This record gives sequence, structure tokens and C-alpha cells, in this order.
Amino acid sequence: MSPIPTNLNILLSDINTAFGSVYLADPLESHWQEYATEIPVTTNQLVLAWTGLMPKARVWLGDRIVHSAAAQTATFVPKPFEITYEMDKFHLEDDIHGVYFRWIPDMVRQTRRWQSYEIRDLLENAGAWTGSAQNGFDGLSFFNTAHQVDIYNSGAGTYSNDFSGGGANVTYTKANGGTVNVLTGGAFGVTAFKTAYEYFMTLKGEDGERLGIRAGMLMHPIQLKTEVEIVLKNSSFAPPSWGTLTGQVGAADNAFKRFGVTPYMNEYLNDPQMWYLADTSRGVKPLGFGLRKAWQIVPRFAETDANVFDRHAMMLGGEARGMPFFGYSFLMLRSGP
Repeated sequence: MSPIPTNLNILLSDINTAFGSVYLADPLESHWQEYATEIPVTTNQLVLAWTGLMPKARVWLGDRIVHSAAAQTATFVPKPFEITYEMDKFHLEDDIHGVYFRWIPDMVRQTRRWQSYEIRDLLENAGAWTGSAQNGFDGLSFFNTAHQVDIYNSGAGTYSNDFSGGGANVTYTKANGGTVNVLTGGAFGVTAFKTAYEYFMTLKGEDGERLGIRAGMLMHPIQLKTEVEIVLKNSSFAPPSWGTLTGQVGAADNAFKRFGVTPYMNEYLNDPQMWYLADTSRGVKPLGFGLRKAWQIVPRFAETDANVFDRHAMMLGGEARGMPFFGYSFLMLRSGP
């Protein structure tokens, strides 16, 4: 058998180097871990559970009231993924300038961005993650206007984590009786951010008390970068920018700058107007990725491989298994026009 051309030897020996260099050089490959938790999967499915919050203490009148934990589970099934590249053997043999070496770093880059692509599709109800993949722990779609506070007690009320479609009225009960409606969320802006941020903090658990949610991340697409930077980072607002400040002479201090909300531009998002608030401070983030099998890359470059012997085609194929999934719906909300 004739020897492998020198440039092809370099191609083969540099695969691992190419993988490592792309891992370090690509600025977009692993930022998904800012808002999603990776969980290893050891079987053909991942089952996660939530027991809800036990009721709070009560004044002891009469016999004790015994409470039991009520488990809620959600099952997520990994999907297999593949990526395969092919190049004509003769083109590689004649490639004295290393032009075709480009295909290896490109392949590595796509495997590194895999989780980001799939989590984006889950968020935007696209790709392989439509239908039942959109459901959360309560059986409803993750982004929903009628999540039950307690799925075993309909009287506990509901909450929303979906303020797309121009926002929605939220009804608050006043201490001295009666209610007040506040238009919450909608297209990104000062009022939409203010109302969504404040509503997020009022979400309650099964015990009837607030969960202590704090939105620490505002995830947004590229197209909202300027608006988000202005609202969250400007030192001051002009008086007409916010209704309660319209009587003030001169610029007002921007209170939002002290909220501790970090803008996060997710460059993979396709929807130019949808934005998300998330509490990423917990042990489990609002989104997740179950990894059943990390990428395995197999070269088929040997002269005896069928693809090379029959078609003079050099092939490089990869496979992996995994899936994105939604965590607790009270840890993230979305908003948009």
C-alpha cells in the first residue's frame, strides 16, 4: 500500500490539536452554562422530581394536621445526534496550502455549540423540541399564563411566567381591601422591565409565601442590546422616561442600575423581540441539558475503509446523545410584544 501523503499525515495527527484550539478560541461555545445546568444521564431517560414546599407552621388548635410530600416528576428522553463530513481523497492529497484543514475546526465548532443550539430551540419552540418537550413539571407548557401555585390545591391560585403578546394585567390584592391591576411586561422598555422584575419577586410557593425569587439575568437577543444597555446601565433617565419622574427638573438617577440584573446577550436567539428574566442563583438553573453521551469523533481515513477504497472519500463522523430541558417554571419568565 502506498504511503499516506505528508499533508494527510499532518491532518490526521493534528485532529486533537484542532479540537483543543477550537475549544479555547470560540467565544460562543459554552456560555449556555450561565443559564442552564448540565446533568449527566446514565440511562435512556432522565427523571427529575420536585416535592413542592411543605405548609408553614400554624397556631396549634385541636389535633395536629399531618402533611405529606407530594412528588411531581418530569421525564426527559435524550436524542441521538450526528455530524458527518466528507472530502475527496485526491483533493486532500493535492492540498499543498492546507485549505481543506479548515473542515476539522469547523466540525469541532459545531459540536461545541450543540448545547447552545438545542437550548435555544427549546426556548423558542423550534427544531426537535416542539410538542410535549415544551411541558414543565406541572404538565403545562413551561411558559404559561396559568401555572398552579399548588397542583394539588386549585384554590391556591395561579401565576404566569409568560408576558409575551404585549404583556398582561396582573391583579394585586390591596391590604385595605379591593384590588389593583398592573399591566406587566410586553415589548422591552422601562415600564415593561420594571413591572416584570417586580412581579417576578412576588411569586409564591405551595406554603402561600413568596419564594424569594430575584432576577439576576436579563437574557436578550442581539437586536435588543442597545435598549437593554440603556435601561440597565445608564447612570440617569430623562424625566419623561418614567411616569413617576415627569415632574422632576433635570435627569433622574437610574434606580435600575442598582438592581443587580446582569444583561446577557444570547447571540443564538432568533426572535428579535423576546426577552427573558431568570433567577440563576439557585443550585439548579431554570434550564438544563442532559448529557447521555459526549461527542465521539471517528475518522474513516484508512485505505481499507469502504468509503476510501470504493469512492476515494475521506470521512469524519461524530455522534452524541442528549437533550435540553426546562427546570422550574418559577425561575424564568419571558416577555415581548
